[in-house]
Amino acid sequence: MQINIKHCNNINEASIEIAENRLNIKYALNGTGKSTIAKAISLAIKGATLDILRPFKYKDNQNITPSISGIDKLSKVLIFNEEYVNTILFQKIELIKNSFEIFIKDENYIKNQEKIEELVNEVKNLFTQNETIKEIGKLLQNFIDDFKATKTGWAANGTMGKGLAKGNKLENIPTGLEVYEPFLKSENTVKWLQWHITGNDYLSIGKCCPFCSSDNIEAKKEIIQKIKKEYEPKYIEHLLKMIELLEKLSIFLSDDAKTQINKIKINIDGISPEQKNYLIAVNGEIETLYSKILSMQNIGYQSFKDIDDIVATISSLKIDLPLLKNLNSAKMAESVSSINAAIDELIKKAGNLKGKIIKQKNLIVKKVNFYKKDINDFLEYAGYNYKVDMIEKDEESRLVLYHNEFNEIITSGSETLSYGERNAFALILFMYDAIKQKPDLIILDDPISSFDGNKKFAILNKLFIGKKNFHDKTVLLLSHDFSVVIDSIYNLNDKIGAKAFFLENKNGRILEKDITKSDILSYKQIALKNISSKSILTSLIYLRRLFEFENEKNMGYQLLSNLFHKRNIPIINKGELFIPMTEGEITKGEKEIQCYIPDFTYKSVIGIIRSNVKLLEAYHNTSVGYEKLQCYRLLNLENPEDGNFEDKQIKEIDNVFKKFINETFHIENDYLFQINPIEYELIPEYILNKCDDGIKDHDRINLTDEIKNPIQGDDKDDKIEVDSSQDKIHEVIEQHLGDMITERSARQKKKTEKEQTNKMQLTLFNDI
Repeated sequence: MQINIKHCNNINEASIEIAENRLNIKYALNGTGKSTIAKAISLAIKGATLDILRPFKYKDNQNITPSISGIDKLSKVLIFNEEYVNTILFQKIELIKNSFEIFIKDENYIKNQEKIEELVNEVKNLFTQNETIKEIGKLLQNFIDDFKATKTGWAANGTMGKGLAKGNKLENIPTGLEVYEPFLKSENTVKWLQWHITGNDYLSIGKCCPFCSSDNIEAKKEIIQKIKKEYEPKYIEHLLKMIELLEKLSIFLSDDAKTQINKIKINIDGISPEQKNYLIAVNGEIETLYSKILSMQNIGYQSFKDIDDIVATISSLKIDLPLLKNLNSAKMAESVSSINAAIDELIKKAGNLKGKIIKQKNLIVKKVNFYKKDINDFLEYAGYNYKVDMIEKDEESRLVLYHNEFNEIITSGSETLSYGERNAFALILFMYDAIKQKPDLIILDDPISSFDGNKKFAILNKLFIGKKNFHDKTVLLLSHDFSVVIDSIYNLNDKIGAKAFFLENKNGRILEKDITKSDILSYKQIALKNISSKSILTSLIYLRRLFEFENEKNMGYQLLSNLFHKRNIPIINKGELFIPMTEGEITKGEKEIQCYIPDFTYKSVIGIIRSNVKLLEAYHNTSVGYEKLQCYRLLNLENPEDGNFEDKQIKEIDNVFKKFINETFHIENDYLFQINPIEYELIPEYILNKCDDGIKDHDRINLTDEIKNPIQGDDKDDKIEVDSSQDKIHEVIEQHLGDMITERSARQKKKTEKEQTNKMQLTLFNDI
């Protein structure tokens, strides 16, 4: 598939190829736009707007809209990034959220569960389809909730305790309040009481009744206020609730229980100790019956997985109603009979049920052992001192973490693990999660660049080789680490079958170029290839690096080192002194270089290296960032006077920029395998922009110096193989010549002072 992205962050335009059912590696320098590609795809698949990716330069231009196309085949994308690690991984009770769903609950597990459920559904259906049993269950639960049993049995602060504490003053209306009986026994008793009690606040206003406006309010105040004293609305609310509950429950109570409950409901003076004990006993029977009903509602695999005698377990669910004497009514017996009959049918199927449960248990054990071994083997060969296990938690298997030197579960993985350990665990757990979810595209956003070589290889091997991995999945791996390309394309390509691409951001446009196995060359291969470059400068730089790579600090190396320090007279370190190289040493060095570059002489090339005109020509006429960088380095090195062997930069360069330039000149930090920097643009655009900015000063300053003080050399040999742009150079010189006169005078004065110091040093060299 070809995905096209426009106007997202630093990407103006990108066309990204993704081959289906294989690993696609996009290797690019930091800042190219790798994460932007991942975010754009993710947002689009979720149906979200891409407006958060709008480039800052277009924030006020609503005519420019971030967009992505070519993702029609994708309906589900899973991305490994920091957000995934922070939200899904390293939970307190498990390493990864929903580990049971990921590791255990596959199609086989679900099929086995369905077969087990089929065998117990007759019992379960009683509670989902029989309205009477559902009503009983609800009433029993309400009674238990309102009774609110404590350790002593009776809860005075429960709804039942509060409702029965003062007696039933709706059935037993206090003397003097009989006139209010219609209101106290209406459907809206509580509302009426609230209205009446609120009216008490107005008894002192005027001489008439605030309710009926009749005269002689003083004679009525006492009886009006008695309502407030005897009938607190919250008490009445609790009382009415308990009366309603007990009345609904009464049809399921034995005759004796109905009689006793009715007496309690109509008590005058509240509940007696004997009545409390009676209700405690009734509540105990209700709790017993309700626990049986609850067990049957939840009957299934979890009910039997740890039980060997399934017949006994099922039989224990039957209800022995005669032992629940307060609930032994005809209505209850009818419902219990149907429940027990369904359980008897289940007992007949116990053998088949046991076989299904054993099969499911074995499947779980097999899966647990597989994943434990799979993950722990990886941890061992990758060098991590941890192990995982799967334990039972909340009736499900959970993946947990241990340290090899500690026997307790680690519950704070994100804090305990190092950054590298955390990322390694995260990647492997993400792999299992992605395999389970089966997304159309898996995106790994720079996942393994923080690991050392052995761990990188171990993780790649785990992700793409062997059982349970990303092989044959459509995977987009974005990385700035070239070792990922080496391992995937050069070392493991026959097993992984990956495709690799180099991404370059050129003024906001992403350019994509294939990287094949033949493009991954040893350093020596690249050096030998580039020594034959058309650019004499590039040829010599790579020859020097080849000598350095092979540890050949011969005369050729010494000569090239002098060349790149721009010394007219090459020197050599002998003991503690730097002295000029002899003619024999120069000749020997030239012959060693001529084995690779036949027409090389030091005299011919030093004129080029010391000529800013030639270096600027080379800079402007090459499109290769690597060559531009070498020209820039030399341009910022002042031509030393004879006898002065210390380098001096023309302008100060910040340390980060300087380090980058030096690392492209030397080989200490290069990998053994690379892609050719002349064919792949490995110099970041911001580095080249800094060079271009610096070159503007060289165009203005150094070329003027060159015209006024041309370097004398052999015209025949003094040439560099670059395209001519002399007209352009003279145009620049004429434009800035006026600005240069003053600056040139200052430089000449400084140069004269320096010459006097250097003459003394040169005399010393000649004497030696």
